[in-house]
Amino acid sequence: MSTETTDSNNLMPSSLDRPISSFERDAFGHRHFAYALRSLIESETHSPPFSVGLLGGWGTGKSTIKELYIRDLGNDARKNHSAHTRSERFHSITFNAWRFGGKDQDIKRALLRQVFLELGGDEENIQDSLFRQINETHEDPKGFWQYTWEIIKAWAMPIPAFILSLLLLLGLLSLVLWLFPLQGDLSQSIVILAFTGAYSYLLKQVKSPPVAAHRSVTRIALPSTTAEQYEDLLLDQIAQFKSGKSTTPDGKKGKNCERLIVFVDDLDRLSAEEMVLGLDAVRTFMEIPEARLPNGLGLVFVISCDEVKVADALAKGRRQGDMPGTVFSQTDARRYLDRIFQFRLEIPPFPRNDMRQYAIKQLIELPGIESDLRSRSVSIDTLVDRMIHVGVHDPRNALQIVNAFVQAWWLAKKRETEEIGTERPGGLHEGAVTMHPISLGSLSAIKVNFPDFYRDLQNDPALLQCVTDVMVRGKPLQEQPIATRQLLAERYLRKRDGEADMPYEARPEHRALRQYLSSLIDLRWPDSLQSLLLLSEDPITRKFGSKATAIYASLVSGDKQGVLEGFGRHIDDVSTFKQDEGRLLLQMVEELCHETEARRTNASLVIADLVDYFPEDMSHLLFGSCVVNSMILPNSDAVIYGERSEGW
Repeated sequence: MSTETTDSNNLMPSSLDRPISSFERDAFGHRHFAYALRSLIESETHSPPFSVGLLGGWGTGKSTIKELYIRDLGNDARKNHSAHTRSERFHSITFNAWRFGGKDQDIKRALLRQVFLELGGDEENIQDSLFRQINETHEDPKGFWQYTWEIIKAWAMPIPAFILSLLLLLGLLSLVLWLFPLQGDLSQSIVILAFTGAYSYLLKQVKSPPVAAHRSVTRIALPSTTAEQYEDLLLDQIAQFKSGKSTTPDGKKGKNCERLIVFVDDLDRLSAEEMVLGLDAVRTFMEIPEARLPNGLGLVFVISCDEVKVADALAKGRRQGDMPGTVFSQTDARRYLDRIFQFRLEIPPFPRNDMRQYAIKQLIELPGIESDLRSRSVSIDTLVDRMIHVGVHDPRNALQIVNAFVQAWWLAKKRETEEIGTERPGGLHEGAVTMHPISLGSLSAIKVNFPDFYRDLQNDPALLQCVTDVMVRGKPLQEQPIATRQLLAERYLRKRDGEADMPYEARPEHRALRQYLSSLIDLRWPDSLQSLLLLSEDPITRKFGSKATAIYASLVSGDKQGVLEGFGRHIDDVSTFKQDEGRLLLQMVEELCHETEARRTNASLVIADLVDYFPEDMSHLLFGSCVVNSMILPNSDAVIYGERSEGW
């Protein structure tokens, strides 16, 4: 992975997820796998064609290993005994299978086209061969006897018409002479002249049809579809490349090329059916007889994928009727892959500490982050220890968490400083987020690795404490608020069989979430997570800032005096609340539906005591929204309606 940072403090810093291409930036020992890949590809003891499976999970660095090999190949200026560099002897081509996936794509055609063009083939030619129906017309010379016979037939064709016309002419002349008899030389001359003219006219009108010395032949060429046709197209272009008649897009000739290396990336991102087609394409080209290849040139395929995912997709696809007949289970799928991969180069998961060190390095390289944390007495190590939990196994995941934190931090700093004293949307009170970097980092990890849970938290920030209480601390589900209780039972928990003390447990898909929340059990979260989750506050909450949290805590604790002190007044101060103070309390009342019954009861008692403090134009909002309809519990009606406020 490589990092790109911004130089201006005005721009949000970020780390770019991109395969590294130099050994100096190698943070996980990928260079050793690149050396191993080179040994397999360029070994003189292995006669091509053959394939190498570059196998590893998502984000383990398969693309980085490929890029390191390709960059090293291009930069190696050393020459062998024939005075040729490695880049002259080995030519690499990359095919991204995911790019060509989809219902309307043919992986085999796409692979052939990519190799064809990378070897200097013409785009129009490959389009004609693979995708278009071509009508071609050309002239073939006729044979001598065929041409002679056609001429004789052409000459003879007018004779019957000529004889018939001549007879009609003679008959007409005879009729004229019978009707108008003429005598003497003059009459004879007129008859001869008329007959001669008519005869000449017939000769001009009755002609032999022209005879062409050539014949036109139209040939319809359908797109190539068979393995043999694909093989022929590929071999023809390879021969052009090896002979030097075609050059690659970067001007490279193939006269000294010994091996073509075709990298097939992201095969495991395709559907099961497309995976089989992609593997079948590789197998088709890999099985080209060595005798048909140009002398001294071999084919090597390097297929980057997660073998477990491919095997699983093959096994599942078999039940849908799309897979090879020999594949019925994952074991069969592995055996099927054995026919594709002659060599396996497997990339194991990384140690967790490597992920932590990688995240620390990324944060240090981003401008301003380390100094911001130091000014708040927080070390990067402490932050990363919370963010990069045991479930983070690869650099890509670690980088996503780092970016999520950095982006939220940058936005929070902007909103805390630039919106002070305004009511414009998108503001935060000072320190709303930046005073809690560890909490923000933990929420960033939840955002990346548990996105569904994070969305539920945005709707109900108190859900974090509820889920922790039930999943981690083992508290009874019945102690949670009704609305939260239902959500937990539907999405996060399942009943245990025969367990009376702890009847609920985390669903299997949420066990990783439970594990992460367990690691945060000692974390001191802020009283309210809303600002950290939304990175925004309404103008009223922003105005009161941290006071709002203290007022809410007093409200749900039943501490009337604490609420009044939060607004800067004492118990004997009976002046009416200001408009913004009343609106803040109304917002807090709306949030009570997420609280436990005990806390709602406490709050209802405080609100009953403070009803006379509310402005008259807000009293109906208070009664109609939550207090009367949903917040007040049946067992407290007598207290509220009878003892505390007769006006209700």
